[in-house]
Formats: sequence, structure tokens, C-alpha cells
Amino acid sequence: MKVDYDTHPEGSLPQGDHGPEAMTAYPTLGDTGNTVTAIRIGVKSGAHPLERTAMGLHVLDIGDGHEREGHTVPASMPTTVTNAVPGLVAAPPRGKSQVALKIIRNVGKYREAARLEINVLKKIKEKDKENKFLCVLMSDWFNFHGHMCIAFELLGKNTFEFLKENNFQPYPLPHVRHMAYQLCHALRFLHENQLTHTDLKPENILFVNSEFETLYNEHKSCEEKSVKNTSIRVADFGSATFDHEHHTTIVATRHYRPPEVILELGWAQPCDVWSIGCILFEYYRGFTLFQTHENREHLVMMEKILGPIPSHMIHRTRKQKYFYKGGLVWDENSSDGRYVKENCKPLKSYMLQDSLEHVQLFDLMRRMLEFDPAQRITLAEALLHPFFAGLTPEERSFHSSRNPSR
Repeated sequence: MKVDYDTHPEGSLPQGDHGPEAMTAYPTLGDTGNTVTAIRIGVKSGAHPLERTAMGLHVLDIGDGHEREGHTVPASMPTTVTNAVPGLVAAPPRGKSQVALKIIRNVGKYREAARLEINVLKKIKEKDKENKFLCVLMSDWFNFHGHMCIAFELLGKNTFEFLKENNFQPYPLPHVRHMAYQLCHALRFLHENQLTHTDLKPENILFVNSEFETLYNEHKSCEEKSVKNTSIRVADFGSATFDHEHHTTIVATRHYRPPEVILELGWAQPCDVWSIGCILFEYYRGFTLFQTHENREHLVMMEKILGPIPSHMIHRTRKQKYFYKGGLVWDENSSDGRYVKENCKPLKSYMLQDSLEHVQLFDLMRRMLEFDPAQRITLAEALLHPFFAGLTPEERSFHSSRNPSR
């Protein structure tokens, strides 16, 4: 299918309301000074290829990592999400910035989710005009033949992708500390503006620049990648929820889901704090703390690692099928039971060293992983934790390009 826009003057596109209700198909990236002028992408769902011809930008398709239009496209260029078609990098004329396009499938429920995400991103931008709070920056958005497209600043790899490509070698503790501080800073901003992310995980945290150096680890007798710049951005606000909005019963990806969600006790901002605690553990050890896909097993793992679930939470939950006489019902002699018994141990047992900074990190994580959300540390409190005393002034500035020492 060919779409002809030659009736419009060079360098311009039809004007329209850019609000989510209007859904105009002809956007401009006003905030970056760029005009979206060419899109060519095959939609994985089997729909016709999208073609859009206008002037000024050159768009590179990175959906399969192959060369397009004479350019080799790095596989790291923007992140995509479930139910989105391949991401694009829009390469503008010389002197202009590249942008990343997130393209959502032409399916009703996904379009509606995209509208909600756009509204959240607009609110964040209104509250953070200088982009000091480390949330991914939306440049603009548009609707193309029913496919919602959102233009973002171009960032590096997500922190899970980097971990995976590094053979799940954990991040050095100075890197964990800097990323943790930025996460707490970004999410405190969201919470102070009555917004809960609800889907924090390493895949939704992106490096600003994921360039790395290869170092030899004498202790492990192997080479490993070390990211040069640990500056990050929080991304994917498709499930973000304002305090006044309806709160769905189940939120958060399984491994990062807090107990109050599993027990259907209701949730609020502390939900994000629990997720951050799980993320920090994964950065520190290279594997997830709660490796499970089932509620009962998840709760048992929590008890093995963190201690007993508070009785008042057990009494309040509607999920009484998991309990008997105030305790979890669980067969330790089953294959799942043996797995949990052999693989789950008290949180502090996972410390790699017993030096002060490692002890401080585990103290912070333990406070983030309080069962009772009312007792969980807030992010304003977390930012004052002694673990962050080791940060440099540059790392606290949120504009750091420094590579923390190992």
C-alpha cells in the first residue's frame, strides 16, 4: 500500500489536534525540532506493510536487525514491548537528534492502553519540564492506520538485556548503588505526583548509553562486560495508574509482584518499592529472587527468604485457600516443595561479601521487601539510607556520565 502525501508543501504535514482523543495521523516531533517523514515497517501480525512518504527524516527498521536503506542498525536501538511491532530509529537530517518509535499493534485493547500511556507521559512531561526525574521522554505521538506510534528519546539497552548479554554476570556493587539511587529518585517523583508505575522490572529500565568495556575478572577467571555509564531512565508507563483511577486486582510482572497483590489486599505506591527491592537483588546476583510462576509457591518462597507472612495479612485476605490455621498449606515433599527447600534461603545468605557496603545494600533491600506495605520503606526514606553515602556528588546530580570505579 502506498500513501501519497505529495499534495502538502515540502517540510510540512497536515495540521491536527495531537490530543489522544483526536488521534491525528500526521504528527510532528515538535519538541525535538524533527518532522516524522518516512516510515516503512512490516507488521508482524500479517497486516500490510506500512509505508509513509514525506520529507526530512530517514527511518531505519530494526525489527530484525538487518541492513535497511544502506545502514547497519545496531540491535540495541530502541526497546520494544509485548504487543508492539518492531521498533524504529528515526534518523533526522544532520544536526538533529534521533528518536525511537514504539509502534503498538492495531488491536482495540492495545490502542486503548497506548492512549492511557500517552496521557501518563504527557502528565510526567508537564510536571518535569527539564527531565530531571529520569523518566523516558516522549517527543510526540501519532496514529498511523490504526497503529499507535509513540516517539521517544533514543536510549541504550535495557538493564536486563545487558545482564543477559553479559552471561548474567551481576553488576558491580558501585553500579548497583548508582542505579538504585536513580530508581528511588525517579519513583519518588512519580509517587509524589500520585502515580504508581506497577510494572517495574529490569526490562523497563534503560541505560542512557549502554556502551561497555570488556574486563577480565580474575576472581571468576573470565571476561565480562562493564557498562561505561550507569545513567538510566525508567520506561514503559502502559500500566501506570494514578491514585484516583481504578486499581486492577493484579499488577506487576510475576517475579516483581508484592504479597499484597497476590493476596488481593489492595495496592498503592509501596507496590513499586517491593519491585525495586527485587530488581536490586537481580542486579546484585544476576538472577531473580523469586523464580516462580504460581501464587502458592511464590508465597512459600517469600516466607523462606523473608520470614513468616504477618498474621493480620493472612486474616484479611480472601485467598484463604493458601492457608490453614494461620499457616501456608504446602507439601515440602513434593517436587516443588523440594525445589523451594533446596534453592531458597534467608535473604542475607545471598550476600557475596560481608563488608559494610554489602551489609547496607541488604539492609535497604530488606526494608523494601517488608511484607506489610504500611511498614515498607518509602522512597523518600530510601534516598537517605546509608548505602547511598558512597555516591559521588556527580552521581547524585542525575547528569552523570562517569563510570563508577569497581
